[in-house]
Amino acid sequence: MEANRYEQALSYSQRLVREARTSGNLASFFKEVGQVLSVFDQQHLEKFFANNTIPEKDKENILHLFQQEVSPILATFFDQIILKKEYDLVYVSLAEVVHHSQAAMGQYDMKVSTVVPLTSSQKLQLIAKTEGLLGLKVRRVIEEIKPEILGGFIVEVNHKVIDASVRHQLQNVQNEMK
Repeated sequence: MEANRYEQALSYSQRLVREARTSGNLASFFKEVGQVLSVFDQQHLEKFFANNTIPEKDKENILHLFQQEVSPILATFFDQIILKKEYDLVYVSLAEVVHHSQAAMGQYDMKVSTVVPLTSSQKLQLIAKTEGLLGLKVRRVIEEIKPEILGGFIVEVNHKVIDASVRHQLQNVQNEMK
């Protein structure tokens, strides 16, 4: 995405977060946007809206379907997208809403990559360690199973990464031996 298009998406997202915050509904708006993004991901709608060969009327119809189920703030955003025919900005704008909302609420999603699922106790310990180390609050844990890391874990929160994987440690040893 071109820099100026990304700036437009940022502008949309900041305005949406500001409106949700002003109305006192930031937490519920954040949850709603997460649900919409989940549908986008499941149905590959990011590519759909970015594809210039798909008729704008089809894109408009999909957004009208969403408008029936979302808050007035999000419905108005979809109206603006339709009016300006900026369909390629929908997904990026909503993804940025998640980032800006987390910052505004001071709570972040924590993505944990492991070889095997973590127990509840391990998750709680990892949350406490991560919050202490990074000085932030974890809202929820998103687990991803990745056998290629061999063991250990990789934590990603607010664009920060803690890589305690066996694969990373082996790479460090290999680099030291050169």
